[in-house]
Amino acid sequence: MRTTDDDTGDGAIDRDLAAEQRYLDQAMTYLGLMQARTAVVKAASDRAVREENTVDARIAQWHLKQRQEALVVSGGPLCFGRIDDEDRDRWYVGRRHVEDEASSAIVVDWRAPVSAPFYRAASVDPCGLVFRRRFSCDGAELVAIFDEDLTDPDGDSHGGLPDPLLAELDRKSYRPDA
Repeated sequence: MRTTDDDTGDGAIDRDLAAEQRYLDQAMTYLGLMQARTAVVKAASDRAVREENTVDARIAQWHLKQRQEALVVSGGPLCFGRIDDEDRDRWYVGRRHVEDEASSAIVVDWRAPVSAPFYRAASVDPCGLVFRRRFSCDGAELVAIFDEDLTDPDGDSHGGLPDPLLAELDRKSYRPDA
């Protein structure tokens, strides 16, 4: 296991952390663009309801309202990890789907089938993955990464791996006055 706490002396982890932060920042930018596009379409739908007030226009308005609500990120990180598969495909797994202008996935929803190996992969059955990276974030800031080489069953990347999700839950449940 390689973490941001490792002392490699070569700055590789710092470079990885900075690169991943840039990627996550870009994902937030794309999410903002998705929100803006949805707002434009919703405004047109609202006008159609005022002008025509048809059932179809009201249904479209309702769906667009649901979409706007789904695009809001409230607390917690947008993305909590990355997986690289045997075909050299790389997927960022997060709380919601984010796509670029060409509709290519920037972040895949944690419930999507492509995300399943993020949770299920282990050294005995890597589920087609060669690498998994977990993120630990403080809001939108990436503070640590935890790497697992799933092609090395004898490596030290599988035992005692801190789970950023559990760490975040513990941090949020800690109350010093309790």
